[in-house]
Amino acid sequence: MRYLLLIMIALPMNLFPQSIKVFNASSVIDIIEKSSSKIKSFKGRFVYKKDKRSYSGYIIYVVPDKLLMQFGTEASPQNKKIVSDGKFIWIQEGDIIARQKMGENSSPITGWNIKKLRRQYIATAPSSGLEIKYGSVPAYQIVFEPKVNTTSFRSIDMIADKTGLIRRVKATSRIGVVTELSISYSEFNREYSEDEFVINTTEDSQIYDNIFE
Repeated sequence: MRYLLLIMIALPMNLFPQSIKVFNASSVIDIIEKSSSKIKSFKGRFVYKKDKRSYSGYIIYVVPDKLLMQFGTEASPQNKKIVSDGKFIWIQEGDIIARQKMGENSSPITGWNIKKLRRQYIATAPSSGLEIKYGSVPAYQIVFEPKVNTTSFRSIDMIADKTGLIRRVKATSRIGVVTELSISYSEFNREYSEDEFVINTTEDSQIYDNIFE
């Protein structure tokens, strides 16, 4: 009787096994997208690398299309800026200003628009695995591969911490140019004046339009 009772107790466990949860690149994207949906703005320090050159400064980003990247420090800023006012991307160095009109679905910093990335790219796990250490921080690493060959980048490498906060994005263009942007955050969800995202011009300013076309 006791043997029969044990079988009856164990039987439902065999009939209704627990579902197995699969953790993959798509799961990591879900974590990142959930975290990103809570962020309306952020400020922090950045390091930007391109063509073996490195730049640093501070950054303000307001979802979905306002951006200020000031090269230098807040106490002693340099005259180099990258600004998005939602209509144009402006790149300023002294009196030289380049201006590029933004498309309808443009984002001033690729990688922080997760919904757009998911539409254009497929998230995959790198050969080294999804879980890494970013400095001393436990993190995830994923690689975005384009769904079609008309995207701006042929691959995008992203690192986010375990909360889903994006720490670094490294992208390789179609012609092999590698750019990298890493951010150390200092504040989130603060309101910023529209004046933060304005390039001030003078009569000496030289403006060049649509240089990226």
